[in-house]
Amino acid sequence: MFTYLGKTRSDKGFSLIELLVIIFIIAVIVGIIIVNFRAGDKRKALRMGTEEVTAFIKDTQARALLGQMEEGEFPEGGYGVYLAVGNSYCILFQDLNGDQEYNGPTSPPFEGKGAISEYVEHLKLRKDLLLQRILKNDKILKELEIVFVPPRPIMYFDGDNTVTNGKILFGVEDEKDRREVFVNCLSGQIDVRSLEREGSQGDQK
Repeated sequence: MFTYLGKTRSDKGFSLIELLVIIFIIAVIVGIIIVNFRAGDKRKALRMGTEEVTAFIKDTQARALLGQMEEGEFPEGGYGVYLAVGNSYCILFQDLNGDQEYNGPTSPPFEGKGAISEYVEHLKLRKDLLLQRILKNDKILKELEIVFVPPRPIMYFDGDNTVTNGKILFGVEDEKDRREVFVNCLSGQIDVRSLEREGSQGDQK
């Protein structure tokens, strides 16, 4: 017969301490999985949300280029997009008086069109997506109108059609990764760029 030497462990099962250690390890693993899953959701919101904002601005540009009418008339000053730091909405508006400024509600309820309001439609930002900063050739803005005036159309960034370094910076809470919508009025360029860490070159004043 063979016998095990030095066998001290009881065959009765796990001790209370061992059970608590196992529970603790499982809780830590589950916590890490949840945190990583949440971080992944935020990065997805950042990536897809900035793409949606860019598409919204480009659609507005196309309206002006194609001469799309609202209520049977084409707005005198073309079409524009209104954005503001901390606001959860991008607003498409018709510039009725050609002043390159949005006259209408900036948050719900979005009611009234025509002479009282220039509002046409809006895009609600994705959950967790934050509009953090607007830069006009390195000048910080709190709000912004990007207006497209036909027939070309000419692009105005905060009333200026010579801006070559317009940036709309987005981020998500508790994450360092950020993205910017880059605008060049002279070339008509509207693109999304990644800023991997806060304070990168694209975010310098």
